[in-house]
Amino acid sequence: MERVGAPAYARAGVLAFTLLLVGLQPWGEPWWYTADSDAVYMGNALNLLMGNQTKMLDHPALPMQALVTLSVGADYLLHGWWSGLGVRQYADACFADLDRIMWLAAFWGVVFLLLGVMIAYEVGRRMFGHWCWGVMSAGLYLAMPGHLTFATMVRPEHLLSASCLLAAYLMWRALERQSPSRCLLAALLIGHAISEKVHAIGMLLPLGVTVLGLLHTDWMACAAHTIRKWGERYRKQLLVGAAAWLACLILLNLGRPAGVLDWKVFAALGLAGGYLIVSVWLVRRYAASRLVRVVLNPAYMLTVVALGLGLIVPSMLLLDEIRPLLWQLATLVTGRGINTGMSLSGLMEGLWTLGGRLLEAYAVPLVILAGLGALRVVPRRRWRDGIWIVAALSMLVPALGRSSVAPSAHYLAPTLVLLIPLMIRAFKPLSVTATVTAARPATWLVLALVVLGPYGLALNRTWTNVARAEKIAAVSGKVVARLEPGEAILMNYGAMNEEAGYYRHLVDYCLYAPLPKLRCFPDVPHGLDEYRRQGVRAAYYIMAPGSGRPQIETEGDGRIIATNAWGERFEVEWLASYDGGPLPLEVYRIHQHLPR
Repeated sequence: MERVGAPAYARAGVLAFTLLLVGLQPWGEPWWYTADSDAVYMGNALNLLMGNQTKMLDHPALPMQALVTLSVGADYLLHGWWSGLGVRQYADACFADLDRIMWLAAFWGVVFLLLGVMIAYEVGRRMFGHWCWGVMSAGLYLAMPGHLTFATMVRPEHLLSASCLLAAYLMWRALERQSPSRCLLAALLIGHAISEKVHAIGMLLPLGVTVLGLLHTDWMACAAHTIRKWGERYRKQLLVGAAAWLACLILLNLGRPAGVLDWKVFAALGLAGGYLIVSVWLVRRYAASRLVRVVLNPAYMLTVVALGLGLIVPSMLLLDEIRPLLWQLATLVTGRGINTGMSLSGLMEGLWTLGGRLLEAYAVPLVILAGLGALRVVPRRRWRDGIWIVAALSMLVPALGRSSVAPSAHYLAPTLVLLIPLMIRAFKPLSVTATVTAARPATWLVLALVVLGPYGLALNRTWTNVARAEKIAAVSGKVVARLEPGEAILMNYGAMNEEAGYYRHLVDYCLYAPLPKLRCFPDVPHGLDEYRRQGVRAAYYIMAPGSGRPQIETEGDGRIIATNAWGERFEVEWLASYDGGPLPLEVYRIHQHLPR
């Protein structure tokens, strides 16, 4: 039995502990070096505030972009409009000093992390019947790769993990209580998760399994009953929420194009509604036919409609972005855009290197715990718990595919989050009873060890990246001092200073960003075009190991040729190496930019 008031104290303790972990991290990671997603979202928020469209629907994360835009708009009212600045003047001032609004990115990053932690707490408490399990679930959520590492950055992974965990819990509960309404709520959440990050399509398989497990129930009657019950019980809350959503929609779309929704969207919704009506009529007309009840069950179309509503309604805050959103989703699902390079061979490579990535992120203990929990579930035939295993395996496929394009352990977080209930089942033998886990300190000791590894990794990453950015600034400052009039510096991705990062993350990914005279350029194709437009010559090349480092080769005649990731070739001469400190850097003198 839980003591009265204990869950409230536990929630407060979990929130306080999470804020303590986040607050003890060194803040102020350079946005041009590692917090690049923050810069892209902030730059596009400024563009949306000016009436432009977004140029970079990344994952696509449109609802998150709308929230960031609302917060930037609020900052403009307080620090721009109140001071007599126009929107364009305010945006120019922010582009000139992006740090003045970067705190908003940190704010949303922390909010999304806290949301996920609270969802994990409630899932653990409600599944296992005691607040101790909720605390353990929240701690395991914090231990996931990237959750603490990117705690102060606005990234879609936070919302993806939280949405997938809650959707999987709703599906588990739907199977337990034979409740189609909970399955439809899960479909709404999955639709929203897909609009945040397309990897959530992995949740469609467990959703389909849940729907098949509930086909024998009356979906229409259950949905109507739930809508009526919620309408009576939460009328005020629903009205307040609808009014807030409508107010945000009006604010974000003032002065923007109106006729922007593709007729195909309405046609698809109309066809879905028509199919739903016809299938309901046929099922009721031929209720004795098992084939009709299975093939034309309204459950299928209700689920599709719920998915569509979850996808479209939050994204409607930016009406003229709906069409680009749907196009971007189609692009990403088919392995184009930022997912270019995803293939079956890449998937197998990601699977082959999975162990190394888990080891690197201190996530191996999590996998071991999940395995121990699975060993306790399968022999006892807890088939409902199998939905967690199906969801985790299904989400592993897009995670491995993305990791093969851009290797990083944090892509595995939404997969591992779905194994939290199995991890808790592995802890249960350590406690005296099935509820009061605090009776065995060993349980909390193991949990602490699981959390401390990722937290140490997060601290080390932040300190290292700040030191790397400082070293890049120092080395690039020395090279800038050597520049003659009309000369410029090229930098690969890992060696960019603030000036090159400004072009890479803002000018390249936003429809509008003031472009000053630059001396340092990223070595991406647009950056090379820009230095030519500005009438300068690339005279030096600063290189760092890692993403996009140029390949250095010596020709037979003794010339040194640097070939960057886009196939551009330069004849170079080595000048200096800076091997000490957190990041080795090399500086080359460019003699000429060679034709391909």
